Amino acid sequence: MYVIALIAFFHELFLSLEVKELTSFYMALSFMLLMYWVSPWNVFLFSRTFTEDVIKFVDVGLWNVKILQKVRFKVRYTPQVYFNVAGFAIPTSIAVYLTYVALKEGLITTTLYMTTLAFLTLTYNRLSKIAKGNGIFIPIISSISITTALMIMLSTHLSLSVSKAFILTYSLSCLASTLGIDILNLRSIAVYKSKYVVIGGYNLKDALIVIPALSSLTVKAVLSAIAYGI
Repeated sequence: MYVIALIAFFHELFLSLEVKELTSFYMALSFMLLMYWVSPWNVFLFSRTFTEDVIKFVDVGLWNVKILQKVRFKVRYTPQVYFNVAGFAIPTSIAVYLTYVALKEGLITTTLYMTTLAFLTLTYNRLSKIAKGNGIFIPIISSISITTALMIMLSTHLSLSVSKAFILTYSLSCLASTLGIDILNLRSIAVYKSKYVVIGGYNLKDALIVIPALSSLTVKAVLSAIAYGI
């Protein structure tokens, strides 16, 4: 079911970019195969060394006398940050291109775009929760619902066509997910002492793919239903 949803997303994406129907279908299948092929690839981004003062109490008692000695020492650890090609590089590259298309064609002003991006970024960041050793979790349904409602109102205000609303929704949602869910939470590396962090590490099931793709499809479905009076 999930694979079908992603194929449907890519198909609608190419249609929105005015690619022919049959060509869009084959390109969608090709993109899915490409995503599966590169999904195991993690690319090193950077590493950072943290130093922490640690205090421990050591029992140095003799015979029946218990004496605790306070010992202070420094601990160093160097977490490494990677990004996944399928879970981060490809969807973000698509979003950057669609942002260029949206601004170039005048679908939205730069000020309104940045304001909406900031709002979604902060929303995703507030919804995200870090689980030590298990990555970052975010409620998918809530995120999609908020994104869909916001983008339907924005698209209606801007009088966008269904295909243009689809493009704008993906662009904003994907970049906001990247910033709000992953980038802003990188500061927590020092808190949770992770050995490594992978941006987009859940590959094809990562929130950076799921939230933008399903939000875009939902917006297009709702606006199409409204247009046809359903």
